[in-house]
Amino acid sequence: MEPTGLIGDSAAMRELRRRIHRVAPQDVTVLIQGESGTGKERVAEALHRGSRRREGPLVKVNCAALAEGVLLSELFGHERGAFTGADRRRRGRFEIADGGTIFLDEIGDVSPATQASLLRVLQERSFERVGGNETLRVDVRVLAATNRDLDAMVAARTFREDLYFRLSSLTIKLPPLRERRDDLPALAAWFLERAAVESGTRPRRLTTAALRRLTEHGWPGNVRELENVLRASALLAETEDLSPEDLQGLPDVTRVTSPPAIPACRRLHPRRRSTRSTWSTGASGPGAWPSSTCAGRSSAAASPRPSRRQEETSPALPPSSG
Repeated sequence: MEPTGLIGDSAAMRELRRRIHRVAPQDVTVLIQGESGTGKERVAEALHRGSRRREGPLVKVNCAALAEGVLLSELFGHERGAFTGADRRRRGRFEIADGGTIFLDEIGDVSPATQASLLRVLQERSFERVGGNETLRVDVRVLAATNRDLDAMVAARTFREDLYFRLSSLTIKLPPLRERRDDLPALAAWFLERAAVESGTRPRRLTTAALRRLTEHGWPGNVRELENVLRASALLAETEDLSPEDLQGLPDVTRVTSPPAIPACRRLHPRRRSTRSTWSTGASGPGAWPSSTCAGRSSAAASPRPSRRQEETSPALPPSSG
């Protein structure tokens, strides 16, 4: 596995590793940008391992997982009696990270009040605990990550411009998986190996067709989605060789789309049209329906209604003998 913890030899990944190696030793704030599931936390870990603070703690905070009041206490700590339930003093994550690195994930989700508090820490490396008056100073490197467009948020005034400038001293952008499909074989082998270790079984292998299927998928969930697909596939497969049918959680591109259900078909079929607008009765033409599209309709509904002239000229049928 790569020293950075990032797998792949595509041009995008080689450039990413080069940037990490250049940025890691610099004791500056770094903003990591990328879609969900692209590996932003792995990049933060690589930056910490490559820094002069590697012997210190790496403290991670998911800013989107906590409400505003809870997040402030989590970041900066609180004094006893600061709020209901605060029966003792508690250190915050910035204190715990002193001498090391703090990783603020989903920084684009924090409230304006929390943004103001974070700006002060970035500027002065000082803060007070919630409910306290003592100013605390910390020596900590800040790494932040987001899947949001902070430029657009700054323009919309939902994210502080001054905080954005402080966070983005250096920026690392992660490519989505769909832009580095050449890395799929290496990533798949890694995740299947991990799944085998976790389950105590022999590693599964992808057939050529299965790998092709992975390559065809768009991966909106990126590397995290790939990991979930392969872990489930390895767990449920009955053979060591995984075929396309063994891949769990991917849409079946070979499935033929079935005709619409009867209610949908009837909703789509124009029941009332003006006399000037008619449907073509042939196989083609505007408004034509394939014969199989509404096959589920009753014969009465499917048969065209006879015109008034046909009704007048058609001979009456004899009464049924039954």
